[in-house]
Formats: sequence, structure tokens, C-alpha cells
Amino acid sequence: MPDDITVTGIGDFKGSREFEPALTTVRIPARQIGAKAADVIAHKIITPDDSIEGQLVVPDLMVRNTSGPPSSGA
Repeated sequence: MPDDITVTGIGDFKGSREFEPALTTVRIPARQIGAKAADVIAHKIITPDDSIEGQLVVPDLMVRNTSGPPSSGA
């Protein structure tokens, strides 16, 4: 049955919202990832022996019509 599955895409590409049904997707913050990577590279060039703490870049979950309510587990 259609209500028994969830379909999720990745990237939140143009048109994901316009599909029928609208596609639930994960939006990846590519610019943030690139900016943080550039900062780390520049820091390592300037201070190669310095350790760097990891920084998380959190993606956005765009919930649309291809995902149902969460189940209680089975």
C-alpha cells in the first residue's frame, strides 16, 4: 500500500516540491560545507601542527508528501 512506505530524496533539487506527490528530501548545505573546508585548509597551511575540532554542518529535512507519519515501531 502507498501509505506503508516513505520515499526520500537527497539534494532538494529543483522540482522536488513540484512532483506529484511532492518529494520529501534532505537539503545539503553545499556552500557551508565548502566554506568550512576552505577554512580548515587555510588553517592547516598556516599552522600545520595545530589540531582542528570538527564542526558539524546540519542538513535540512524537507518533509513533503512522500513521507508518512513516523511509526511507533513494529
